[in-house]
Amino acid sequence: MHSSLVHMTLAHNILSGSLPLEVGKLMHLVVFDVSYNNFSGEIPTTLVDCSNLEYLHMQSNSFHGTISRNLASLQIIKELDLSSNNFTGKIPRDLEKLQFLRFLNLSFNDLEGEIPTTGIFGNASQISLIGNKKLCGGIPELDFPSCPIIKGKNEGSIRLLLYSPQYYHLPF
Repeated sequence: MHSSLVHMTLAHNILSGSLPLEVGKLMHLVVFDVSYNNFSGEIPTTLVDCSNLEYLHMQSNSFHGTISRNLASLQIIKELDLSSNNFTGKIPRDLEKLQFLRFLNLSFNDLEGEIPTTGIFGNASQISLIGNKKLCGGIPELDFPSCPIIKGKNEGSIRLLLYSPQYYHLPF
């Protein structure tokens, strides 16, 4: 299936089920908006094959799973809205590398861990992460709590081996 479809908006319907893997065959897709539906399941792995994608709006559905680091393959993406779903896990650091990304909304999911600080994450006016109570860190303007310092098992102890000079035959 080859398609020259560039704009697909299915927003504000009562569509349900999971998105088919075939969505990745829409190679020329620039805008993909399935927001405000009842979609569930994970983001299709084939979505990253839509290399012309600039606007991806999937907010207000019931998508779940982790946010794939493969989304960073969408190198010219400008807007990414995955808010108000059921995503879990950490924010993929690879999203920091998306140099054309101007709007990122991951709010109201169940994300956890440290918020990246470079790329789009360095500009609080371009991202929204509210409603993710297990996130920490990030730039101060985001106003998230600091991440806890995780102490290592052997913290505070140094293994030191001392050797007596009588065991060495130094050449001088």
